[in-house]
Amino acid sequence: MQGIVLVSESNRYLCTKIIPMDYIELTCTISDFAEWKADLVSEALLQQGFESFSVEAEVLKAYVPENSFSEEKVRAVQFPFSGNVSLKFSKIEDQNWNKEWETHYFEPIVVAGECVIRAPFHRAFPEITHEIVIEPKMAFGTGHHETTSLMLGEILALGLNNKSVIDMGCGTGVLAILASMRGASPVTAIDFDEWSVKSALENCPTNGQPSIEVIHGDASVIPDRNFDYFFANINLNTLLADMHIYEKHISSGGTLLLSGFYDTDLDEIREKAENLGLTFKGSEVKNKWTVAFFVKK
Repeated sequence: MQGIVLVSESNRYLCTKIIPMDYIELTCTISDFAEWKADLVSEALLQQGFESFSVEAEVLKAYVPENSFSEEKVRAVQFPFSGNVSLKFSKIEDQNWNKEWETHYFEPIVVAGECVIRAPFHRAFPEITHEIVIEPKMAFGTGHHETTSLMLGEILALGLNNKSVIDMGCGTGVLAILASMRGASPVTAIDFDEWSVKSALENCPTNGQPSIEVIHGDASVIPDRNFDYFFANINLNTLLADMHIYEKHISSGGTLLLSGFYDTDLDEIREKAENLGLTFKGSEVKNKWTVAFFVKK
């Protein structure tokens, strides 16, 4: 991949040509590291234009397009916890992300024995019912994170044939792709990150699901219709802030499936949902990360 430029048509993105795109990598070393601290730092950096995040050996790395970056503004951010956050900036020139993935050797992931997520350089898994091939990009959603694998597991258990589905914060599009593979229709995928939109636009047809509608934007661009299933694997603050919008787009009897938060945050998520008239139906936990589902009366 050699960078992207996208042209918008009513917020639906079409890839028109390729241009170089350089990124800034911010390495955040957090004293007394904890995952909840990394989440708070990520949330603050989102407000500064950062688009992608990863945690490696208790170090948070964040990425922002060079043309959107202001070191002065980032260094002025006050993080809402005690302790130090050491910041180190470096420029990442556009590169072959496939090669980077191969260098770091990302393993395929198999969920519930029914779905495998792999990169093109991995071997095929013809024995697995649903095989999803994800082109490596700077986009979230390879299945390795607990929240993604939790969501995938729940999708495998749902009866989606001819059900309408929306994947909010779609990343690579992996949840939307699996839902479509399981018979959901129509399927819509939304993300505010251009890397994610580009990735999803490539991954959907590659996996035989060209009818998935991919939209660039936040909750404000959700199409004016209701969905049988509403997936949102994002982060706690965004879920709490936008859940009232999600609720308006869920059909009567429809299901809201949420992840991207810890088990300790479930009560807050549940209270918000129930205040909106949604009924809590259960949750699952994996390494403290949680998926919860609610039904609209």
